[in-house]
Amino acid sequence: MGDHWNDWWYEQQRAAEAQRRVEQEQERQRWAKNEEQRREQEYWNQFERNVRPEQRTGVIRPRRSRGPGPIIGASLGGCLVLLIALVVLYQIFVHLSSFITTPATVNSSILVDYGASGYRYEVVPTGEGQGFEAQNYSEAAFQDGTAAFGFAANGCTLDPTIETRWPPNTDILVRRLITVPNGTGQVTIDVAIDNDVLMYWNGSLVGQATHEECAIRDTLHVTILQSQIHKGEPNLLAVRGIDRGGSTYLDMQIQSQ
Repeated sequence: MGDHWNDWWYEQQRAAEAQRRVEQEQERQRWAKNEEQRREQEYWNQFERNVRPEQRTGVIRPRRSRGPGPIIGASLGGCLVLLIALVVLYQIFVHLSSFITTPATVNSSILVDYGASGYRYEVVPTGEGQGFEAQNYSEAAFQDGTAAFGFAANGCTLDPTIETRWPPNTDILVRRLITVPNGTGQVTIDVAIDNDVLMYWNGSLVGQATHEECAIRDTLHVTILQSQIHKGEPNLLAVRGIDRGGSTYLDMQIQSQ
């Protein structure tokens, strides 16, 4: 009997606690709703107090300006300070600009243009003519030639510029002495090639490229630094063109800067 009594009593307590929590939640919701209504009513009361009588009747008349208030006055003062600061900064900029020197324009001079004459060349089987880039290499088998060197087989855009025949599936060895003026900073070489090219300057490899399809100008761009240039005396440019079948093409442009 005692156990049943205890169970019943605990069950009554849990039910009472649950009921109390429900009532508390309902009370909280009523309070939140009343608070929201109070705040809304307070907002509209404040709005009504700020509306002039003629505006309540639907006739809206602009209020007469009473001059700038403290906020507007402060804004005008800030704008004036900002304007003065901008004027001062502009004067400083103008003063400093007189000490700034504009970089000198780099003048380029074409030493050898595309389609130039004056080359020495030899057509050899692929890979032969090793050491042709050396100053003392014999040119006994070389001939005089005019660029572009090539063989037209695929109707490429540069085919009409070909002046000297270069058969397919061979290498062409091209040499030329170039005198670089004193005062030159660097020399640049742009190459049009079909297919591959190795370029040497005074015996050192300075650039190489592999190209497929028709030749286009500036496929390879090489910069010869000042330390590699013999100014006022001949410099040896040696180029090996390599063809792997079909059309062939080799031409170049050399500029000093």
